[in-house]
Amino acid sequence: MIERLQISNLRNLTHVNLHATDCNVIIGANGSGKTSLLEAIFLLSRGKSFRHHQPKRYIQHHQNTATVYARLNDSSTLAIQKQADATTILRLNQTTVYNQSILTEQLPTLLIDPSTMDMLEQGSASRRQLLDWLVFT
Repeated sequence: MIERLQISNLRNLTHVNLHATDCNVIIGANGSGKTSLLEAIFLLSRGKSFRHHQPKRYIQHHQNTATVYARLNDSSTLAIQKQADATTILRLNQTTVYNQSILTEQLPTLLIDPSTMDMLEQGSASRRQLLDWLVFT
């Protein structure tokens, strides 16, 4: 679980430093960065955005990089830095790692959005994919 989260230059989040608890509620006006905060956590966990696949689209205007850092409740640290040219730097406990799966294992996430409900109405392939992901985590 995330204990501390720092975000730099991701969409409208220039510099964010949050201390999280067991249960957190995110509230704010439209356009205040609620979804961008969730996007940052997903980016750290999965190495990609759920909103756009090109980093230059979510890195803040006139910036070269976006960075997300988290300290987990077991004192381990995770970090990702995305550059506009899609170069990625990943770190686990201040050591560079070369596979996103290492961070994903430390911080598994599951995106639930309106399209997720399509699983109930469509064939079984998407449900099997979800179960595969849940077993992985």
